[in-house]
Amino acid sequence: MQKKITHLGATMGVIGLALLGTFAVPTIAVAAEVESITSVAANPSDVRIGEQFSVDVTFSAPGGTRAGDTFTLNVPISYVSARLDSAQVKDNDDNVIANCASTSTAITCTYTDYVETHANVTGTVRFITTANRSNGSSGLDWTTGTGTVFHTANTIAASPGGFPWRLAKNGETLADGTIRYYSGFPGTVLSPNYSEWTDTYDSRLILNKSTVAVQTRTPAFNNWVSIDPSEYTVTFDDANHTFSVKFLDPVRDSSLAYRMVYIMQPSSGATGGSPLNNTVAAGEQTFSYDYTYFSGGGGGGGDQGTLSWTKADEKGQLLPGAAFHVVGPYGFDKTIVDNDSSDTNSAAGKFGLDHLPIGVYTLTEVTAPVGYRLEQQNWQATVSSTQLAGSFGTIVNTPLPGTVTWRLVDADGNPLPSGTFTLEGPNGYQRVISDNGDLDTNSADGEITIEGLPWGNYTLTQTTGPAGYKIDTVVLTGTLDATHLVGDLGRLVDTKLSPVVPVVPVVPDPPHNEDPTTPPSSTPEASTGSTPATAPYVQAQKPTPENAPEAKLSNTHTTTLEVTGGESPLWLMIGGLSLVAVGAAAMVARKKLRLK
Repeated sequence: MQKKITHLGATMGVIGLALLGTFAVPTIAVAAEVESITSVAANPSDVRIGEQFSVDVTFSAPGGTRAGDTFTLNVPISYVSARLDSAQVKDNDDNVIANCASTSTAITCTYTDYVETHANVTGTVRFITTANRSNGSSGLDWTTGTGTVFHTANTIAASPGGFPWRLAKNGETLADGTIRYYSGFPGTVLSPNYSEWTDTYDSRLILNKSTVAVQTRTPAFNNWVSIDPSEYTVTFDDANHTFSVKFLDPVRDSSLAYRMVYIMQPSSGATGGSPLNNTVAAGEQTFSYDYTYFSGGGGGGGDQGTLSWTKADEKGQLLPGAAFHVVGPYGFDKTIVDNDSSDTNSAAGKFGLDHLPIGVYTLTEVTAPVGYRLEQQNWQATVSSTQLAGSFGTIVNTPLPGTVTWRLVDADGNPLPSGTFTLEGPNGYQRVISDNGDLDTNSADGEITIEGLPWGNYTLTQTTGPAGYKIDTVVLTGTLDATHLVGDLGRLVDTKLSPVVPVVPVVPDPPHNEDPTTPPSSTPEASTGSTPATAPYVQAQKPTPENAPEAKLSNTHTTTLEVTGGESPLWLMIGGLSLVAVGAAAMVARKKLRLK
């Protein structure tokens, strides 16, 4: 229920009234009595005046219940009174659903914010009442705070009176959960031979020894009066769960009655509604009494929501190893890693959270799977009373691009520039790569790096190399994937070619004892049979520019390299053939000169 603030102080005057038309009037949520109680039961069904019984109230929080809302049950005060008490109604995880308190006339429970974080909140609260007046067999009517009446078929019978005419025992549960026992008997039980009074209690009870007291009264006097402790002794036997009171000077008197009073603390084994056996013996009489232990309190629960989502790649393949941050209502703030203790789904790439308050949740990825790009966005999901299972859906990650590298070197491992290569990869990928070309992101000679590649298998072949080298025909291969985003394909080794030396002819010098300007004798010596006349000696001269031969080729060393890349060696071949031709012509001329 909400209440609008519509009253303004008189001092606001006309200005205040004008402001009402300008600003929205705020609303304040106030606590409300809600119709939550669904049933009432009182046990045991038959009691006597002065005896206690428990009342179990079941409840169900209606939709829209807020923290601070209440539900109340009024007791039928003409016949019973509620014990002053307080209790918390909790769920199985010890979360408080409601705080309850009882007066002598009613019990009221106040909801916590549990009703705002859970759906379908239900539970039971128990409180203790005492029968005060006989009702015959008319039963009892219990009325809720909203006016609903629940009828229980309880019978309250008259008590035989407060004076114990025979050995008897009863008890009551106190507000702190302890039990006060009363064990009484008439004075006629006592005699010099029977002066001891023994109480045996349930093993689930713990005796508070300091509370043991002995009282007496007469039929005419309704109040019990404590006896001086010097008139009796108390002996405790904890092992056998008994204690005894022995009167030092017992008086057998029918006008007197005696009562022993003490308090027991139930142990964890004594739950609400448990019968606790007690036996008392005085003189020759024995009396057994089963006391039903009543405790206030209650329990309940409610439904909470769940969240789920999956982590996958673009093809729907589940991806493990991601981490997310989830925030939600009522301070919910948690980081969940795939398959950690918070993740309720053990499958890799699938996530789950449970026990979630109702409300809106936001999901953010904080760690992407290995090899994948972190998603820079938020996702939202809602958990409601009508839709407790929320889902963020499938969070898709895209792969991070890969990189391949390789090197081109000579036989000594030195980098070689100017190589070109063909790189082939998945889905028809094919590129021609030049060292230090547009695709190469590594500016060093002989070191090639290609980035932004899709995952898959790659092959590399060399197409050309530097001048003077034979290219390496080895095919390099490598694979890019989530755990191998950088692939080193290795190195290609180009071999330097051996030099080719061409044959170069050499023209011989003329003999020094011949004058190339004097023609030989036309008459052979054998034709005359006589000694020929001696021709004058002409010393050969050093050639000068004027009288030098046409050309004399020097013995020049020229190296020709076979290559697979670079310029053609055709010009070297043409030059070599030219030199051979010149040399051959010179030799023919020389021969003709000698024949003249």
